[in-house]
Amino acid sequence: MPPSSQSHRIGPIVLVASLIAVVMAAGVWRLADSDEGPAGQADVVDVAPPQAEDQGPVSAAQLTGPELEGIFVSLEEPADEDWTVWLETSGHYPAEHVSVGVIPAGQTTLADPDLGLGTIIDRYDQVLVGQKLQEYELSSAELSEQRSAEIRRLILGDHGLPGRQSLLTNATDQVGTFGDHADLLAESLEKGDVAGVRLRAEQLVNIARGQPASDLDGDGLAENPGQAIGLLGTSDRQGYLPQIEAGTNGLSIPALDTLQEVTRDAVRAARDCADTQSVADASECAGEIEQSAEQMDDLWPAVPDAARRGVVLPLQRR
Repeated sequence: MPPSSQSHRIGPIVLVASLIAVVMAAGVWRLADSDEGPAGQADVVDVAPPQAEDQGPVSAAQLTGPELEGIFVSLEEPADEDWTVWLETSGHYPAEHVSVGVIPAGQTTLADPDLGLGTIIDRYDQVLVGQKLQEYELSSAELSEQRSAEIRRLILGDHGLPGRQSLLTNATDQVGTFGDHADLLAESLEKGDVAGVRLRAEQLVNIARGQPASDLDGDGLAENPGQAIGLLGTSDRQGYLPQIEAGTNGLSIPALDTLQEVTRDAVRAARDCADTQSVADASECAGEIEQSAEQMDDLWPAVPDAARRGVVLPLQRR
């Protein structure tokens, strides 16, 4: 379902992921969660890499761009000599390498929004940094096939999702759809259309739950203008928001936690409105729905931003 142009429309997402590396003082890389800025742009250099307790200085490596076609590397300490950044395909023997740039001596960053290699994780699963390939100072662990699949499902797209889109793209659409139908409920209330209020309330519950849809207004039809997965899902099936939480590999996203709770509040209010018998009775639940929908609209943009930054790849000592 295409995003609506009404007041709760959510703008398009520029898809992106981050691979965050931690460099110890002795020159050892390990990954940790980070909080970088928008990927695919050189201006992410203004982001301070995270500090990991007892691990010394921290550096960050990030895959950027809507298709993960670029790279941004930031060192906590300037390179003491020219350091080359390589990508490696560790599944080959001998391993396949490609040099993607140099961090000059005294500098801390390498940024290239498009390496000309397509989606990096399609072919490469490790990062190496140092003066010589055989004597590199920093190296990453191999990106597992499972983690790569999770990144694709979260950010790039998945054949098992509607439109073969990503979790973030489809959730954006459904948050917008929820807001649109909250607007329609408010319009029905303003017109004194109780049946319309009940119908829109039923639709809101089903947008959140997904399939199977429920007939809450008692008209004999169970209507769900949203996708089958739903925003929240059901007790035995995760919706988009819980799946996004799982796909971020344990990263804490406060906006996502709040969004899920606000969506549950909206569903509770919508259930009340679906059973309302008069315009007067519907005023309170409709007001709660409107407030929740506005909160959802405000909270959502922070979720994909944080989710992209939270895609991490464990890095081990060479």
